[in-house]
Amino acid sequence: MRNRYIIPLLSLLLAVFGCKGPSPMETDSVKFDQTEIFISADAGKGSATLTASGPWRVVGKPSWLSYVKPESGVAGSTELSFGGRFYDGAQAQSGEVRVTCGKAEAVIKITQNPRVSFTVSPAEIVDFPAEGGKAELSVECDFKPMCEGCEWISCSSAVKEAQVYKISLTIAPNPSAARQASLRVHDEAGSYEQFVKISQKTNTVLAQKTALEAIYKDCGGVSWTKSDNWCTDKPVSTWYGVGVDASGHITSLDLCNNNLSGALPDRVTDLVYLKELYLYGNRLEGSLPKGMRLMPGWSGFNAAKHIYPQQSGFGLRSVDSEVAQYQKASHGKGIDIVILGDAFDRSALMLGTGFDALVEKTIDAIFALEPMKSCREYFNVYAVSAESSVSEIGTKPDNTAFGTYFTSADFTVVTMTTSWDKVFQYAGKAPVTDLRNSMVVLLANTRRFGGTTLSWDDGRRLSIVPDFQGGAASTEAQYGFAGLVQHEAVGHAFGHFDEEYHTNGSTAPASFASELAVKHSKGWSLNISTESQLSKTPWSALAASGAYPQLGAYEGAGNYSYGVYRSEKDCCMVDNRPYFSAWCRYLLYKRIRTLSDEDSSIESFINFERN
Repeated sequence: MRNRYIIPLLSLLLAVFGCKGPSPMETDSVKFDQTEIFISADAGKGSATLTASGPWRVVGKPSWLSYVKPESGVAGSTELSFGGRFYDGAQAQSGEVRVTCGKAEAVIKITQNPRVSFTVSPAEIVDFPAEGGKAELSVECDFKPMCEGCEWISCSSAVKEAQVYKISLTIAPNPSAARQASLRVHDEAGSYEQFVKISQKTNTVLAQKTALEAIYKDCGGVSWTKSDNWCTDKPVSTWYGVGVDASGHITSLDLCNNNLSGALPDRVTDLVYLKELYLYGNRLEGSLPKGMRLMPGWSGFNAAKHIYPQQSGFGLRSVDSEVAQYQKASHGKGIDIVILGDAFDRSALMLGTGFDALVEKTIDAIFALEPMKSCREYFNVYAVSAESSVSEIGTKPDNTAFGTYFTSADFTVVTMTTSWDKVFQYAGKAPVTDLRNSMVVLLANTRRFGGTTLSWDDGRRLSIVPDFQGGAASTEAQYGFAGLVQHEAVGHAFGHFDEEYHTNGSTAPASFASELAVKHSKGWSLNISTESQLSKTPWSALAASGAYPQLGAYEGAGNYSYGVYRSEKDCCMVDNRPYFSAWCRYLLYKRIRTLSDEDSSIESFINFERN
């Protein structure tokens, strides 16, 4: 009888006091903030926020989906990223990404759109005329494209012609400097877009007028002797001293003896059509505007005669550490030449004289001989000024910017030295790419004959060249300053050539061959050899071409009369004469072309010389 009541009683107790069921707050939950996302056919990406009550993980995704990141996480909100692969299908493809959190599950649908043809041409419009005008974009797509203009470009509504949409652009006239914009071409939903870059040329006529106004302002225009119509609304052609061509471009400016004062403004370089410039006889001071020497008409200005001469006590000059560019490379990558000077005092930094004149003379010498003459367009040329308190190099490193001096008071000794670390520090002020592949020349303000090229294992070279005017009795001296520049700077510094002197009557020691072999392995001193057989010399391949029958093995080089050989009897590296041997010409050509990533083969050199 008792057992009959036990079970019902236990059931009642369990109903009242038994195990507690799960509450809503403790149920597993996981959900996405959206039900579907779309990604493009071009490996498109998308994202959605997942919120979970506890640890979760991705348990399923379509096979065509590249990734889901992250694939697991903890309680809280997490942004999931979805990435597709490139898809070439004509129809959209869809699949589900499933995530579980305990017993709960969340699903989001991923749809990858089919590939849509969308091509805009041209992709870029470069140097559109400053006068403005019309341009047109062609858009190949399966929808009507839209184009967003800018302040100076307006876009028409797309019009379909055959299978292509046309968008007309109206580009406004440019009132000033060159400008550029980026137009966005896209579909209505913003799923597809492409940007078209547009640049517009400078309004050169207006820029030239602005340059004249800057000259008037900076050079004391209110005090000029004559300034008829300057800075008025009257045509520039009527302004005193200004000449223009049929297009309105300023081609001449004559303000000589007109009481100009102050410094020339940088805007003067905007006078890009200028062919004649006369500024002598005024009271101009300061430095020459940066880039003025690179103006298209510079060579015709004859600055030494028509610009630099000013009234007594005035004049244009360079200052210490000033970098001036005399030439800009128009071919290749731009090989750098840096010219510096020592023992040039303040008066010697006056433009048109002293250091500036010697720089011009040095440049002429560098490019006087082949192959430098025909390869001039490969080079940038910079000059860096350094002011000294004295104006003559001596036999002690006293009071000059770089401490350059002759190593002996004996005039038969031509060796010179300098504080090379400071020279390279100044050379580095120029925007050079690599001093190891540059020609660095230090001009020494002295009339004494000499010349030295210092070298370092990293490939750097520094040539010290005095401003020698002739008069010494040596054979080398007969070719003067130009011969020194060509021998030291072009030959030693840039070509990495060794001496071909052979006047001391001595024989090269046994160690010379091994020392020379090390140099040859680095590409140095390839103009000399210890091999007496032509077929074993570095120039054997050029000789074998048959193009240069004068090539041989001529004994005497490297300062030794015996045991060392050169390729020709005569060469600049022998006695500074204005001629490089065929082999030296090839080595210079090869270095120029190699630094420019161009063909430097012997065959290309022979063709170069023939043409």
